[in-house]
Amino acid sequence: MTDAFAKKYFDDILIIENNSNDSFTQIVYPENRVILGCIIKNDISEIINDQLLQLPTFTIDGQLTHHKKYLVSPGNKILLVKFKPYTASLFFPNLHETVNLTVSLLEFISTSRYNRLEDAFMNNSNHTSVIVDFLQRHLKSGQADESIIQAIKLAAYTKGQMNVNELARCIALSKRSFQRRFKASTGITAKIFLRNIRFQHSVNLLQTQQNLSDITHFSGYYDQPHFIREFKSITGITPRKYKSEFVTSVQL
Repeated sequence: MTDAFAKKYFDDILIIENNSNDSFTQIVYPENRVILGCIIKNDISEIINDQLLQLPTFTIDGQLTHHKKYLVSPGNKILLVKFKPYTASLFFPNLHETVNLTVSLLEFISTSRYNRLEDAFMNNSNHTSVIVDFLQRHLKSGQADESIIQAIKLAAYTKGQMNVNELARCIALSKRSFQRRFKASTGITAKIFLRNIRFQHSVNLLQTQQNLSDITHFSGYYDQPHFIREFKSITGITPRKYKSEFVTSVQL
């Protein structure tokens, strides 16, 4: 793996393993990035309407606007490639079609190429090297949209506390051009991207001793009802319940 390539295109590459003898439910929240999942051993299934959908070896997890749930089997081991918010589109086209979906890598490459990748992946102990080598060869375009990179950095710096018009104006683009280029680069709209950043910031604050009133203010929501409504639409639970469950899990 070339460090320069990984640093340019990925936020993180990690291997996660369930070393227990029990299955568990993993809840995933929006984090404004596309993820390539590569199952090394044992199953993982997506939970959809209380039904289990077993995942193939290689999946693309699209951008999220709400939480998702997975059932992780005992001994499961998975490699995750977390793309930078603006780089996944350089490898995989039409990411807007994968929002809130976990799709097979077969949606983007031929069956024969998928099978060759799976064979190499399963028969090589250096799983990371196999996947990075595949991505290096699969790269469609090496250049991300610099204006969108600038906008994403600005959105992160302000913790999402600006609107789409302000963001477009800061990078000297018309609102229409900005929205089109932003969605093409990230797979989601700038409005949702900003909302996800505010949500992420609020989650971090909920893990502190700050009260809901302060968290509402520092996360950029109009008032508590607005915060509670937005938070519940993403997580399915209220901020207060999330906070209490986090404190309980930490104590355990």
